[in-house]
This record gives sequence, C-alpha cells and structure tokens, in this order.
Amino acid sequence: MATKTRARAQYSRRARPTSPELPTLPFSLPSRRGRPKLTISVPYSIANVGPGFDRLGLCLDGPQDVLEIENGGPEHRFQIGGSAGVSAVWERNVAGIAYQSLFRRSGVPLPPSSVRLSKGFRSGTGLGSSGASAVAGALGAAFTLGLRLRAPSEVASVLAAAADGERAAAGAPHFDNVAASLFGGFIAIESLDPLRIVRLPAPPALSIALAVPTRPISTSDSRRVVPREVPLGDVVANLGKVSGIVGAFARGDVRAIGQNLEDRVAARHRESLVPGLSKVRQAAIDAGAFGAALSGSGPAVFALAPARRIRAVTRAMVQAFEHAGEPADGFEARSGTGPSVQGAR
Repeated sequence: MATKTRARAQYSRRARPTSPELPTLPFSLPSRRGRPKLTISVPYSIANVGPGFDRLGLCLDGPQDVLEIENGGPEHRFQIGGSAGVSAVWERNVAGIAYQSLFRRSGVPLPPSSVRLSKGFRSGTGLGSSGASAVAGALGAAFTLGLRLRAPSEVASVLAAAADGERAAAGAPHFDNVAASLFGGFIAIESLDPLRIVRLPAPPALSIALAVPTRPISTSDSRRVVPREVPLGDVVANLGKVSGIVGAFARGDVRAIGQNLEDRVAARHRESLVPGLSKVRQAAIDAGAFGAALSGSGPAVFALAPARRIRAVTRAMVQAFEHAGEPADGFEARSGTGPSVQGAR
C-alpha cells in the first residue's frame, strides 16, 4: 500500500507542471543597450468570442494603442492622447498600473522615463481598449528592465502585470483580452495556475464586422450583471459551443466558428445593458453573417461573414442599433498578429 501511495504521489507531481506553458511571442524586444527609445503598437481584441467567458480571445488588426517610451531624464513624465474618459494620471491609468506592477514584481525601483500613450479608439466599447493599454504598459516596463521576453517566466510576468492593469479597469484580472493582444491570433486559456495558454492562427478568410454603440459601458458594470450561478444546461451548451469554436479554428472553418458564437451564460444577462442586442445579432445573420455575438462585455457586437458580405453585415448591424435608439459606428477588421515594436537608437 505504501508503495502504491508513493507511486501515485510521484505521478501526481509529474502530471501537474508548475511552470507556465505559453505561445511563442510574435515579436521580440530589442536590447535596451544603446537604444533609449521604443515605440510599441498593441492591437485591440475581442474577449470571450461568444461563449468562452474569460477563456477565449481574438486579436484584431486594429484599432491599436501606441506607447512611446524614452528612458532617462530628470523625472518621470506621462502624456496621453486620443481618448476622453481615460485617466491622464500615470498611477491611475491602466498602462501606468501595468508598468509599475512589472517593476514591483521585479523588485527594481522605477527609473525616470518619458512615456506617451496614444489611444486608438474610445474606451468602454468591449473591444479590449484597457487590455491593449495594459499590454503596452507592461511591454514598456519590460524594455526598461532589459527583459528580452525569451523565457516563459518573463512572458508570464508581463501577462500578470497587464492583468493587474485590467483589474483596475474591470474589477477582475481577466487574461483573455491581454493574452489575445500580446500573442495575436486566437487564444484559449486552459489554466491560470499554472498559466497555460494555447494560440491558434486565424483562418485567412476570417472577416469581422463590428458595430460599436457610441454610449460606453464599463466592464465592471457589465461583469456585475452576470450571475455567479447559472443553470447546468446553459453551462453544458456553452461547453459544446466553446469546443466547436476551438475545433473550427484548428481546421480553419470560418463558417463553423460563426455558427458556434451563441452564449447562454453571460450575454443574455447583458442584454439589459445593450438595447437591441438580439435584433442586431439577427440583422447580421439576415445580411449574410455566419454568426454574431457581443464583443467582450459590450456594447460592441461582432459578426463573422464571407468577405463579399462583410460591408452589408456591418451596415445592417449599425442600422439595427440605430432603430433601437443606439447610435453606433461600424467598421471591418481582420485578425491581428499581435504587437509591433520599433526601436530608435
């Protein structure tokens, strides 16, 4: 009996890796030596991808937040441009929170530097605005610290720091937006402890229509309406849809991705915050979309459609929002490949 117990314990230790298992980054940070300036562009993202609450994410090719950092100088300076409603105070901005978090985790004092954050789109839309800023801040800190992000532990620290920025914006340190913005493509979060994330490339034919109401919704408010307990049947249905989405990405089947976007756990409880949501989704399908869903916590709605129908789908969703009394902007996107980095000597 003792031998069997020891064998089970040894097997258990082998079967539970404690080190992070993460995708390879689609970029590299340059050495800080002789390069005091860096420009980092981080794309926005779609969290949940329908039924995958806090576990699935899809990187967009735009909009993007751009962080410019120059190390050195007598003091720390921070500027922000491009978006109202975002804190211009470094200690309260999600980029600043993520930046400072990585320094705290590294045990290194903050050095003087000049940072400018340019927002690519307004916040409170459900398109991962805060996630993009948080990743930009964490990457800026990694550059200042001289991290090259070649070790999984360093990448995990950047993700954790970015999630700290998300906590300030959303009330919870969720990883779906920040992981999608950092790694690009489609991501599935298998585990948080230890951190395990899988990345799959998006099919080349993936075309995304987006309708974004002008009235913002805070992520914390949108998360608050989701109940902590949901019917078992809804959970089982969502598990089936998540499995369908992951399988469809693995084989590059855009139609199947769109057909599995229904969410029975979070979206139905968020309809009270997004007037016309059901009609917008139906308008997208009537216009030729494979499927449509709330983007993250909303109010934006995204749809997947054949390229030849994508503009018609965008127009149909915008018009459906306007008929519900919600003015909205519309645009098209593709899946993004993650951040881009430009250094200056």
